[in-house]
Amino acid sequence: MEFYEMKYFIAIWEAKSVSKASEIIHVSQPALSQCIKKVESELNTPLFQRPIQKMKLTEVGELVYNYAKEIVQLEHNMNGAIAEVIHSNDVEIKVGMSPFYSKYYLPSIITHIKNQFPNIRITTVEDISENLEHKLLTSELDFCCVPQDPEVPHITYEPICVEEILLAIPPDSPINQHAVSASPIPYMDTKWVNNQKFVALQPVQKINKLLGPLYDSLDLKCEVVYETLDWDTVNIMIANGIGVGFVPDILCTKRPGEKTPCYYRIHNLRLIRNYSVAYKENKVFTTLERHLISVYMNSIEAFRASHIAFS
Repeated sequence: MEFYEMKYFIAIWEAKSVSKASEIIHVSQPALSQCIKKVESELNTPLFQRPIQKMKLTEVGELVYNYAKEIVQLEHNMNGAIAEVIHSNDVEIKVGMSPFYSKYYLPSIITHIKNQFPNIRITTVEDISENLEHKLLTSELDFCCVPQDPEVPHITYEPICVEEILLAIPPDSPINQHAVSASPIPYMDTKWVNNQKFVALQPVQKINKLLGPLYDSLDLKCEVVYETLDWDTVNIMIANGIGVGFVPDILCTKRPGEKTPCYYRIHNLRLIRNYSVAYKENKVFTTLERHLISVYMNSIEAFRASHIAFS
């Protein structure tokens, strides 16, 4: 059970309503309901007696609530202790993240840190993952958030979440008629995109080390007609019919008025990788730095829980 899931569970029980909890903690009702289902699935037992509208805890639910309250209180106490230590100090932490992920994850992270620790200066270095990992090895960064696969020697990776890579196809393409219906994401056999034009990230990006063996194993041949350094550009190009391609699950959301591709899981294959916090091997962190890593991890998990229904 993740830390943010404990907070969601506590909020729901204390508000005695999913809708009221949603208003209090500013997380969508579907995300809260999905969270409870996920936790109950992991624990293999319900937390609330059904129907949940009556809002009564099971015996396990009461046990989880009591422990979760203690853990959240400990985190609150730790934050207070850290704030006292750094209150009169000017602290700078150097963190790396790619420009693509930073636009989604950083706003809530930075807001949280500024509200809780106003004297901390977070210097964010935006670059591709390969360069960020090099900066870790040369001690130019304290830590960074990057896709884990493939790993670089002498760097330690702590997984934050599992990211799924999806096949994206232009919405007007006749290929879409071959989709295999499934919930929440349909499937597509890669034979239908063989010899199609592809939009892709430039070879320097880590994703190509994951996709290369996939192309070989599926005997997938493609003509790359456009290369970029940014996933958003790949997504937009595909939406406008330039070609097909692969994109991360964070882009699989409908935005009002925005043209988007059709997204698919690959038939008989889940293409996944860890998104992780990375730092130089054997690096010794201060209590504050260790706490900030937790802030990054919890914020990213919470964002995905609120925005990606199938994660």
